[in-house]
Amino acid sequence: MRVGIVSYWFNRGQAVVSRRIRAALDAAGFETFVLARPTKERFVRPGFIDTSGPWAQRHVTAASRFDIPEHDYLEWVAANRIEAVLCDQNLQFRELATLRRQGVRTIGRFVWEAFRPEDVAAASEAFETIYSLTSCEQRRYAEFGIQSPLVRWAPPADLIAGGQPPRDDGEVRFFYPGGYLSDRKPTAETIAAFRQVRDPRARLILKMQDPVRGPRVAAEAAVADPRIRAITADLPDHEHHRLMASCDVLLAPTRWEGLGLHHGEAIALGLPAITNDFPPMNENVAHDVDGWLVPAVWHAERVPGVPRLETPIGPLTAAIEALCDDTRRARLAAGVARRRARVTWADTTRDLVELVRGRRAPGAAA
Repeated sequence: MRVGIVSYWFNRGQAVVSRRIRAALDAAGFETFVLARPTKERFVRPGFIDTSGPWAQRHVTAASRFDIPEHDYLEWVAANRIEAVLCDQNLQFRELATLRRQGVRTIGRFVWEAFRPEDVAAASEAFETIYSLTSCEQRRYAEFGIQSPLVRWAPPADLIAGGQPPRDDGEVRFFYPGGYLSDRKPTAETIAAFRQVRDPRARLILKMQDPVRGPRVAAEAAVADPRIRAITADLPDHEHHRLMASCDVLLAPTRWEGLGLHHGEAIALGLPAITNDFPPMNENVAHDVDGWLVPAVWHAERVPGVPRLETPIGPLTAAIEALCDDTRRARLAAGVARRRARVTWADTTRDLVELVRGRRAPGAAA
């Protein structure tokens, strides 16, 4: 079966998910093709599609612009004889409905907090199947009358094989995935909370990749607390995961979250996580079992029913202090190992194959 994937194609969450989906389908015997979506012109890297490193793959076609013209879709589908198309957060309902009318199976998902009630009718016309990668996505779709199959997203097998390198420096490192420092990242609050931590062994590793704001945040953080180390380079995958694996805890407070790719990576690497007690974050962490949950204050709504969360600094500081305790942290790491064993990448691949073949029942959760 010939399957197309429409996605960003550079080091960002959506594209990393798409690349892993592609690898899983390739391994299962499908022929896959990518229509790479350029970034928006107002993005820090406008019109960007990566063609280096792990992004240098065969059968990748560059779309002409972010809002992909209908003729780009039609020419790509025809040239590659594509039978099914997978999309992630694609709101081009009219163009995708055209593909569906031509007999192409259209399959998509949305980050749960960005899917609105007014999207339901057009999305249902455009997509044969709307699937979920988190339980909160699935519940939100159900509220809108959409029966959505759940694809279980497991920790990546290659990261599990890598594991954590040995260290004897006595530090307790907290890894903060700042990415492009978007509004959903409470970076200032995280730095403020860390500065109040009393344990001298604590280190905050700020990983950012915004080429403009990243260096400025790094310079300010270094002055504020010498225990803070900032990395602003857009690291290749293996270096990023090596850096993450060298840490002890994932520190991931957030204002909202889509899939939360860093949570799966942390589980694969054996890191307990500190995050907010709100979905989908608390789907990956059980408090004081395999991580630590901090309050999520419903400050405002991004769209009806979807909050813009705030993280209180005091409880976040207390959480960091709690995971400086070596005994507690070892117990939580053992809990992460148990969680990691529950769902494997083989389960994810099986779910994806069923989804593409139309055999993943609507509403399926396992």
